[in-house]
Amino acid sequence: MWARRGFVGNSGVVIVLFILNVLVINSRPAGSSVSSGRTSSRALQVMEEPPVRIITGIVKDEKGQPVKDAFITASIPYIDKETVTDSEGKFRFRTAISLVQTGTTRSPSSFPLQEVKRMFVRQKERNLAAEVELDDKKDDYEITLRPGVVFSGMVFDVNGVGIPKANLSLGIWMSDRGNICAFEEPTKIDSKGNFEIRAILQGHRYFISASADGYGEKSVQTNTNEIINEHINLEPLVLNIANLSVSGVVVDQNDQPIFNARIFASVYGQPSIQQTRTNAKGEFTLEKICAGQISLDVRKEVPQSLVGRASVKAGDTGIKIVVSSPNLTRRPVSRQPVSLVNKPLPAFDNIYVNFPAEQSKDKRVLICFWDIEQWPSRNLIIELTKQVQKLTENNVVVLLIHTSEISQDEIEKWTKEYNIPFISGRIIRDYDRTMFNWSVRVRPWLVLTDKNHVITAEGFSINELDEKLKD
Repeated sequence: MWARRGFVGNSGVVIVLFILNVLVINSRPAGSSVSSGRTSSRALQVMEEPPVRIITGIVKDEKGQPVKDAFITASIPYIDKETVTDSEGKFRFRTAISLVQTGTTRSPSSFPLQEVKRMFVRQKERNLAAEVELDDKKDDYEITLRPGVVFSGMVFDVNGVGIPKANLSLGIWMSDRGNICAFEEPTKIDSKGNFEIRAILQGHRYFISASADGYGEKSVQTNTNEIINEHINLEPLVLNIANLSVSGVVVDQNDQPIFNARIFASVYGQPSIQQTRTNAKGEFTLEKICAGQISLDVRKEVPQSLVGRASVKAGDTGIKIVVSSPNLTRRPVSRQPVSLVNKPLPAFDNIYVNFPAEQSKDKRVLICFWDIEQWPSRNLIIELTKQVQKLTENNVVVLLIHTSEISQDEIEKWTKEYNIPFISGRIIRDYDRTMFNWSVRVRPWLVLTDKNHVITAEGFSINELDEKLKD
């Protein structure tokens, strides 16, 4: 997992570290652990002090002048929480490996040690920025800040009223398989909702998210790979008002109320954290919900594991969710589905889609399994939309298959908002089994066929699409 944090110094200089938390465990041999003088068959996990690495360097501008008061921060255990460059622009900080694994007897050699990989330096007032990849064999760095990019945007509600108290976050897309470094972006927003994000590095794709108390969330994305100037106007961030609620009761298969079950609400555009627990009567109420369709997930862990799910509309009352054992609601599947390459397309069982056969006759088919609640999925579809002409020239038909429980109206609303031209369908039941049959391991997941609809490639990134089309 990436750990990250960004801070702004008095001079406006920000240095952000992204650090991989990995595992360091010292395990005694199985059967030799000791507790109260008795031998246990369970291995005792002894967590040692993690190895420490010292990083030093200096931050300068393009004229070679040192930049003081640059903040270097990271949010993992056993390291300097905050290091500031001195009047000569020098800095020094310690990195360490996080201790995050317990209850396993695997040896430490099973887990490669990974330290700080990337550092971003930003001087907002002067619109300067720099990026540094840290070398495992190098501990001293000289960092030069250069002109950055400025994002200009607006955040307001559905009535056009600015939201000055909105919180913004900035995400940097680090790969085509969903690795994103995201951190809070403290930014002044005026009464009309206007804001600027300064000192943005060129050469990356970004997503900018906005949220506020009493509102949902919204994200937009942009690319600084091929900018004409140093200024980019973002699409407006329009937040839905979260002034509705949903309420109901959770019961078991015998219609008995379930106490202390946890209810989660999840749909793109809703507030990020929406959860509550049932009372002694099994009743629940989720407040501050935006209008639209919502997926409710129910979990009860003790004394028995129970799960349930329902698709409801904001404002609904009297909802009844029946939970049952996961073993009754899900059929066991193998951990590793079999590759479908060189095999014909599977049957579209449990998939609702209007896909006439004549549309794909003698054409290649590109299928994207996706989830609207996941940023990598949404971004991949937006990127595919930019390649419509190329896909058409290559005689490729694109089919989108949504993989989680959500109404078709919500999917159509999003695809219309972003002008997505592709045929869209969704899995309507038995989600795990259906994705297993299609060999879907992660989302988004691309599947490409030849003109006879035999699968030629699966699980590749969008950057590999040109190469796959040549095969």
